[in-house]
Amino acid sequence: VPGTLAIDVVGYSESISVAKRFADEHHYAIRPDQELTALGLSSALGGVFQGFITAGGASQSAANDRAGARTQVSSIVLAILTALTWILLMPLFKTLPQAVLAAIVINAVLGFVNVPAMRRLRGLRRDSFLLALAALIGVLMLGILPGLLITVGISLVLLLSRISRPQISTVAPLPGTDA
Repeated sequence: VPGTLAIDVVGYSESISVAKRFADEHHYAIRPDQELTALGLSSALGGVFQGFITAGGASQSAANDRAGARTQVSSIVLAILTALTWILLMPLFKTLPQAVLAAIVINAVLGFVNVPAMRRLRGLRRDSFLLALAALIGVLMLGILPGLLITVGISLVLLLSRISRPQISTVAPLPGTDA
């Protein structure tokens, strides 16, 4: 159960962050509850048919976006091309270093580091900026799940800090008016 929950949290976090990024970039709305339902149904069907865990992959989505893909037809074309490559060209890739694959993935994912958004966040809310920075550093240094758990922990501490010091406003009548 802990492993399953970890996979679910990481999968949903990645899927929703990818969806939000592309929704912001391409000006459309997403519904987080619909994303969660879709992931749950696909995971359930994967379990029934002994399939793989499903989630929105950041590197695949970024590569698709950079290539100009706009619909799921790109996934079908990719599946066909992958099968053809596997059948016809696999011997050529046998000695390809993993560093080349890593470079391709890093190049595709680099677009997810949104420096202008971080600058804007720093100007709006310093604590939210520090939280985003902690998430980035935590994920890069420790991996996705530990980085995510640290970020959730820091978020809870910030939330408790804010609600433990509520703003109090004094309301009094203005002299000489009914207000």
